[in-house]
Amino acid sequence: KLINEIEEMGGMAKAVAEGIPKLHIEECAARRQARIDSGSEVIVGVNKYQLEKEETVEVLAIDNTSVRNKQIEKLTKVKACRDEVAAQKCLTALTECAATRQGNLLALAVEASRARCTVGEITDAMKKVFGEHRASDRMVSGAYRQEFGESDEITQAISRVNKFLEREGRRPRLLVAKMGQDGHDRGAKVIATGFADLGFDVDIGPLFQTPLEVAQQAVDADVHCVGVSTLAAGH
Repeated sequence: KLINEIEEMGGMAKAVAEGIPKLHIEECAARRQARIDSGSEVIVGVNKYQLEKEETVEVLAIDNTSVRNKQIEKLTKVKACRDEVAAQKCLTALTECAATRQGNLLALAVEASRARCTVGEITDAMKKVFGEHRASDRMVSGAYRQEFGESDEITQAISRVNKFLEREGRRPRLLVAKMGQDGHDRGAKVIATGFADLGFDVDIGPLFQTPLEVAQQAVDADVHCVGVSTLAAGH
């Protein structure tokens, strides 16, 4: 069935461009999460045979602010010790190559690295021409609720959402945000799909947002709450 769907679209390249495989993956993830939440799929220790008392697990605490400051200090030293004229020449060559489509971007990026240009500077040099990719915020609909099935929990949740709608004149609105450098958004999409199936209006932020960007989006969208998804070091 899936192969036929891809063939009808004109091949896998076109299917990827349309985001079809990603949507299927997100639907599969939403359905599995619904089975776990409903208990129809057992995960020992999670939704069945849970410990009466959870053991405290020691974790390594990282001072992100300190790490960031140290990295900025290192970058500052690198920039201070490099040949600035050569570095800027390499960055200009990258921008010109991107604009004219003449030359080898990879080779120029290597030369820029040898001139001690930073990854951010190399990226910005090409971004001037190419811009920045923004993934579409398409979301699977109905999969979570359908897989979960009818239950008192689902009925009660939808009833409370409808009461909120009657009282406030609009549905509860949630922003699901992905901050930091982790690029895995499946968990965020599962949460967004589940809440949408319960009647929430759901906004999904792009990957790699900063806290300030999330706050601004929350204000602009006039949401009632923000859910932050972070999988940093979670894999």
